[in-house]
Amino acid sequence: METANPAKSLIPRQIKPENIGFSGAKSPATMDESSKLFRWDLVTAGNCSFEGVLLEIDPGGWAHFWGNLSSSGSDDSWGILRFNFRQSNGLVLWASGSFWSPTIGNWGPWHDDFQYPAYLFDTIALVDFDSHC
Repeated sequence: METANPAKSLIPRQIKPENIGFSGAKSPATMDESSKLFRWDLVTAGNCSFEGVLLEIDPGGWAHFWGNLSSSGSDDSWGILRFNFRQSNGLVLWASGSFWSPTIGNWGPWHDDFQYPAYLFDTIALVDFDSHC
């Protein structure tokens, strides 16, 4: 029987600082009571690009993101290391966990959903994210 080794990662990924990209903070495109929509035209990290990125957060505590991934490599995966939900002065209210896409290949759409603390909805003014590919 093999004993657990806490030093051994369950996810065999190596984060390389030179492959980390920053999205830049965005204000929501819509400010109604039903949802907030954040848009990024193009985000790059390593050999990859994430185009037409949309993040929609709703007041019920759900967030949905999607966009189109492309890579010049054949075995790349896009990682969102965290989404940072910020109030208007830039203070981080909440940060998500990480999300990893399937292997990209040349191009492909990517969509995922996650939950955040719903009570923060009214105070979220900016969102940014860190990525790795």
